[in-house]
Amino acid sequence: MQDELNGIYQTASRLLGEHLALWAESLHDGHRDDEQALAVLQALLTVRGALAPLLDDDGDTGHD
Repeated sequence: MQDELNGIYQTASRLLGEHLALWAESLHDGHRDDEQALAVLQALLTVRGALAPLLDDDGDTGHD
């Protein structure tokens, strides 16, 4: 079960990075849908936040 939780956390982290990059590109190109972008950002951060206390020390490898 721990491996699955770590995998979900890592996927959420990857999606968060991709989302931020796409949002930045969108802002740079003059396209703004901040409400939608913030909703996605909040959802991804919520998933990561909910999983963080359940991870072992190796699960959060992106922040070592």
